[in-house]
Amino acid sequence: MNIFLKHLPQWLWAAGIVQLALALGSIAIPFLLRWKEEMAKVNGLIRSIFYTYSVYIFATNIWFGLISVCIPRQLAGASPLALATTIFIALYWWGRVAVQFRFGRAPGRPAGLFFTLGEIVLWLLFLALAAVYTLAACHNAGAL
Repeated sequence: MNIFLKHLPQWLWAAGIVQLALALGSIAIPFLLRWKEEMAKVNGLIRSIFYTYSVYIFATNIWFGLISVCIPRQLAGASPLALATTIFIALYWWGRVAVQFRFGRAPGRPAGLFFTLGEIVLWLLFLALAAVYTLAACHNAGAL
């Protein structure tokens, strides 16, 4: 654990890069999953809400990535703001893990090795991000 804590800013920086990569990679999802055709079948209000949530999630991932890349030492600094921020980001990623667990096997998901491997990689990234920010939050709380 001491090795992890010694390099906590570097882990947070790497987590920021992962979040930025996830956000940028998510730009391909509408094309890969044919959102245009699928969303044409959905009520206009539902479509609007879906796109609004998508933009909020994208912006949140970008913001978490940017603060992790730009100020990793402050995120590992054990201040009240660092504690609140790392708790929030950890809860966000644990929530994403829970959503993936609950809805990841939804009907209509694409078949094939490409999508299966992609799902496994996403699971691993979500778990890794949740773990990094959980450990950072525990460090910031003085529990480690």
